[in-house]
Amino acid sequence: MLSSRSWLDGISLEPYGSTNRFARDLFHAQVAVPFFPQPFNVFLTHLKATTDSPQNDALRRGAEAAAISNFLVTVWLPTNQLQGYVLCGDLNEDVQRPDTNRYTSRLPIQTLTSLPTGLRLTTPTNPYSGSDLTLSIQTKMTVRFDYVLPCLLFSSNIVDSQVFRSDLIPNPPSPLLAGDSETASDHLPVMVTFANPYAGSFRLLSLERSEGAVNLKWESVPGNVYRVDYSEDLKAWAVLTSSNLATGYWTELATNQSSPARFFRIYRQVQ
Repeated sequence: MLSSRSWLDGISLEPYGSTNRFARDLFHAQVAVPFFPQPFNVFLTHLKATTDSPQNDALRRGAEAAAISNFLVTVWLPTNQLQGYVLCGDLNEDVQRPDTNRYTSRLPIQTLTSLPTGLRLTTPTNPYSGSDLTLSIQTKMTVRFDYVLPCLLFSSNIVDSQVFRSDLIPNPPSPLLAGDSETASDHLPVMVTFANPYAGSFRLLSLERSEGAVNLKWESVPGNVYRVDYSEDLKAWAVLTSSNLATGYWTELATNQSSPARFFRIYRQVQ
């Protein structure tokens, strides 16, 4: 854990369409993950539940989602766009099955996963039932309230996901009990596993020489750092640059070329 803090706790929701205040907060933990060149950021929230005033609760839930989206787009992302991030939590509305008999939805999940936030909707399911429902294991499974919303880089590197439910596992391994899910909570846990998006191989896209200059262009991952070495005989190597920070999915480097022949190699720096 590198740092943690709370955002948006108790702020006014009037700019976002509700006369209430943000009841809980947006919790933020920044963690260092082995072999990640950038910190990974986990945001957690719990949006307003539907209780005795369904329409007002829906307005407040939508306003809280809008406040989070606005924070990400205008405050956090402008200075952290190269870092991975994910938003998790109980959002208290089913993106596919909103309770429209009780309220008109402000579309909170759609707001959180709108294009500017960079967050993407995932739909984990239970491997035995195929269901995406997460509530309530203690009474009746009727809705999906729990979400894992990763940024684009991590959403394209999902290797596994599921809604975990102990009572459907054939012969649960000890010490797991069939009733553990019901004992632990009325909500089912949602799990998503990501591959390291920074660790893949990459290709040299082009190498051009003109008027004493050489231009190298290669595939990259935003946030990765690359080192470029050079040699004139493939035996003795020197560092040309050791801190090429990639800001996109390709990186380009131009260098002067004074010798008749020069070789280059590109390394992905491992943290």
